[in-house]
Amino acid sequence: MRLVPAPRFYRMKISEFIRMNFIGRPPTVRTIRAAIVSGQWAGEKVGSSYFIFVDEHAQPIRPESPTGNSGADEVLREWKQIR
Repeated sequence: MRLVPAPRFYRMKISEFIRMNFIGRPPTVRTIRAAIVSGQWAGEKVGSSYFIFVDEHAQPIRPESPTGNSGADEVLREWKQIR
């Protein structure tokens, strides 16, 4: 059996994500929060704050295949179920 290292993902504040990824007229925090709630992008609410899950390049992780690695995707799905 060959082990493949799982891709890393990070939790980032929405305001930081906007600052790092957009110039000109960026989307609002409310728009990003709606994308997380609708399942378009992976993220979570901690207390009253929302965080978006990003890869090592600060790009949003898509829930349908967040990592492109089926084993890592399964771990993420299980993690979301217990949280």
